[in-house]
Amino acid sequence: MKEKRLAKIIGITLGIVLIFLIYLIISPYFLSKKETLSNDILDINGSKYNAAKKIELALEELKSRRQEASIIKGVDTTEKVVAITFDDLADYKSMESILELLDLYSAKATFFIPGIKGAEDPSIVERILDKKQEIGNYTLSGIRQMELLSEKELVRDFCLSGAILKEMIGKEPTILKCSGTKYTKELLEVADACGIENVIESTHLFNYQSF
Repeated sequence: MKEKRLAKIIGITLGIVLIFLIYLIISPYFLSKKETLSNDILDINGSKYNAAKKIELALEELKSRRQEASIIKGVDTTEKVVAITFDDLADYKSMESILELLDLYSAKATFFIPGIKGAEDPSIVERILDKKQEIGNYTLSGIRQMELLSEKELVRDFCLSGAILKEMIGKEPTILKCSGTKYTKELLEVADACGIENVIESTHLFNYQSF
């Protein structure tokens, strides 16, 4: 039974990696080419993704109470299990293939979506929701080294990306993942003030350069 479950996990992982490899061979770009959202969408006051009040409350909370969001890095268990996460978005066809593969094996995964790309491709986000998969916050644009940003910049990023995702999925994600970022004390405190309970740190990363 354990061997079958391990084979199932390996099959899911390899199948998903294969989908991404095929897409990368066909296209010189991993992500769809989309025009950047206009500045008014990122205006915290003027767009439908209004995050001004949320940002104000988060900054006030940081003045009165500082508590760190928890880091989830792994689970101590003897079971042969794996938590699958996807960072960023690919094109609709590739994402649909991934969702179908997860369905085939009755597997669940967490899709970390940048707020801006989610707003650009809401149909992909809707499909992920339709398939009962989990959605997490991947910041506004998935930039690296977010520990170098100021406290106010982090608050704006986390709150606005959360507001964008809330508009699409009905609630703000309480899990966050940052790309190539050191989770400093300040960053974790900002995350907590913005309503984020857990920050995810992957232990094994796979992309087209892994093979």
